[in-house]
Amino acid sequence: MSPRTPLLNPHEYFADRDDPFPTGLLVFVLHVAVDILLLFVLVHLLFSRIENPPKGLQGELTNMLVGVLPVGLLLYGLAWLIVAAMMHGFIGGSSTDGSFRDALGVAGWAYAPELITAPATLGFTWYQLSQLHLDGSDTAQLAAELEAIESATFHPVSLAILLLVTGWSLCMLARGIAATHNVSVSETLFPALLIGVGSFLLALI
Repeated sequence: MSPRTPLLNPHEYFADRDDPFPTGLLVFVLHVAVDILLLFVLVHLLFSRIENPPKGLQGELTNMLVGVLPVGLLLYGLAWLIVAAMMHGFIGGSSTDGSFRDALGVAGWAYAPELITAPATLGFTWYQLSQLHLDGSDTAQLAAELEAIESATFHPVSLAILLLVTGWSLCMLARGIAATHNVSVSETLFPALLIGVGSFLLALI
């Protein structure tokens, strides 16, 4: 009996699926939706920790988030396409048994680890923000304190979650594409590693 998801055995899962694209697309859309929801929740929590907030700050933050949303959605879509194109192209593309549509399906599923770890990410970030006591009466000081919050990315817990997600996604990409394109994992490992390192560094930035 084949696995219901590729989370633990991606090679067996994708080898037994004729078309991984529909479910991969669903996972990708859920990933984007959850990321956007988490962003708005955490920004709201951050604002709630500011005493004497400058007038209009909440409205400005909301407008800023809404304003960058189309660009963010475009970048998410481009990232998905680039990951699939790299995995498909590096191993021979049309000369293999797999298609670009298959690669998109596997790439979509590779975002599942982020969905699974989202509660842990939210919980830890929520805890960190709840410890803050920001004073909005001094805008210069507030700006400095907000910039300091960015250092939370390098917290050991945040890094551990990021490493887990990156490694898990890398494994799903390498083994999943090997199954859909009927090639060895050794052929898919290099492009998967490139994607993993790139996504890890981008997350830190």
